[in-house]
Amino acid sequence: MTLIYEGVANGISAKLHPSSIPPNIYSSDDGEWESYATPARDSRLKAGFVAFRRDLARMIGLWLNRDPRIVYDGQDLKTDLLRTYDQQSQGCTITYLSSDKRPVPLTFDDMSRRLFAMSFDPYHCVELRWGDDSQACPDQQGKRRWYAVQAQMRGQVDRKTGVTAGPQDVDIRGLIAQMPGRAPWVQRMPGSASDRRALQ
Repeated sequence: MTLIYEGVANGISAKLHPSSIPPNIYSSDDGEWESYATPARDSRLKAGFVAFRRDLARMIGLWLNRDPRIVYDGQDLKTDLLRTYDQQSQGCTITYLSSDKRPVPLTFDDMSRRLFAMSFDPYHCVELRWGDDSQACPDQQGKRRWYAVQAQMRGQVDRKTGVTAGPQDVDIRGLIAQMPGRAPWVQRMPGSASDRRALQ
């Protein structure tokens, strides 16, 4: 957040976009880019969201399979998870100032939905930096073209391997909403693999 605010406060986002961006967006000799661009931070943030959803999907899968390692004493896990997620999402809110100086709050869930639209480019308006590709952004066509060109780069979640992801990989609420409310009944045969795991 700090780099975005500093870039806007120092007039970087109001400048004309350079004719090119650094060959290595993560490390550059360009002083302005190195000081205000956020590709590394954005990649780490995306990787964290991807890991969160992956781990939750694994836990839900274990619960659906009635794995004894997953203990839940309630009646409707889906409802309880959705309620908890929404409460925690509302409690984890940040606010940025739009180009016309209006406060724009973003919950945790809002962030997950905007994650792959958030621009790392310091020459973009604050709206694009926070993933709002709407008319609220004053950027003209030249900057908008750069935003479109950088779409594939925004999908990177690992700068070393180049592994990419997309919005579906961080849709945590959607994952919960799609799960059944109750685990299906599964008949276990004596000596099954799950029984052996439970005894380990």
